[in-house]
Amino acid sequence: MKISPIGKMDKVVIFAAIAILAYIAFSEDDSGKNTRTQKSPASKAMIASKKGAMPAAPRRDPGLWPPPAKEKIEMAPNFSASNYLIVFDGSGSMIERQCSGRDPKINAAKTAVKKFIAALGPEDNVALVGFGKTRYQKRNSMLFEHDFTAGDMSGVIDTLYSVAPMGKTPLTLAMRSGFMMLEKQAQRQGGYGQYHMVIITDGVATDGDPSIMARQIVTSSIVRIHVIGFCLSGKHLLNVPGYTRYSTANDPQGLEKGLQEVLAEADQFDPGVFVQQ
Repeated sequence: MKISPIGKMDKVVIFAAIAILAYIAFSEDDSGKNTRTQKSPASKAMIASKKGAMPAAPRRDPGLWPPPAKEKIEMAPNFSASNYLIVFDGSGSMIERQCSGRDPKINAAKTAVKKFIAALGPEDNVALVGFGKTRYQKRNSMLFEHDFTAGDMSGVIDTLYSVAPMGKTPLTLAMRSGFMMLEKQAQRQGGYGQYHMVIITDGVATDGDPSIMARQIVTSSIVRIHVIGFCLSGKHLLNVPGYTRYSTANDPQGLEKGLQEVLAEADQFDPGVFVQQ
């Protein structure tokens, strides 16, 4: 039987079929799902914005944070621990009694933070960075710091209660320093666990726009930023929807409630524990 040669038209048809099959194959991911019609995170955010929804802040791949440590570090005993970095405003305006009854605002803030720390789990880590006058001031700096601690929190509380209201409000500087502390702790935990930056402030930053730093932190890491404006309106620069969780407190009870809401994000939290402190 004589086999007829493939004509030009047949070659065109075969080539077209191969091209179609190749296009389909390269349009599927490893799971076999077609990805040609999937939208990028940026396009999803844009569509959400057009529909009136609040788009979430774009985040880097969590696997890229924290960056590798530049020097040898001691690894943490608990990789899954939650970490809370408190940015405490001890500026001169915290001596005022507005929104805090008979006591200065700084006293109400200290009490609320102490209750917050006491309500944490035994394996949760807490660190403190802030500004104001204290014997724990960093040399040649407006800031004071207390590194991450779990279990015995007496050192953190001692640092907190040593702060006297004085000076300006370098929020951006404090946030940058706090983020470096969170990053170092994340390196010690191999990137596992939760990371929260909790900011308590009663004023406007005196060192630039802190929202720029907030956006940089959120888009480059897995850190969540919580801001409580004590005796402030919702127009604060750190009220950045999609990047920060902002709340206002007009009295000591409101301040404690704001901190309680930070803890409410944890899987195991009993509100009664906070109230009883």
